[in-house]
Amino acid sequence: MRRIVFVEDTYGKEFHRAVMRKLAESRVLNPPANIRIDPRPVRKCDNKLRRLVLSAAVSGEATKVLFVIDDEGRPDAGDSDVLRHLRNLPNVDVSI
Repeated sequence: MRRIVFVEDTYGKEFHRAVMRKLAESRVLNPPANIRIDPRPVRKCDNKLRRLVLSAAVSGEATKVLFVIDDEGRPDAGDSDVLRHLRNLPNVDVSI
């Protein structure tokens, strides 16, 4: 199973890589899980992000995608954008 983490914050991807590394070192996360932190910062939700998720969804390999969205302290700020862009993709289940 392929696992991808999309990090909206330009600087957040390094933090999330460190978190995954620490989880693997402490054996909380199975080291062979091979989670990919996408190196391309993307905006909260746009057509580029939709294409990236669609590409993963139709690749034929089971894929889990986690979106980390920095909402600048506004609760539910990204929910409607994420749902609007991703809810109709094949093989994609969107949960907020």
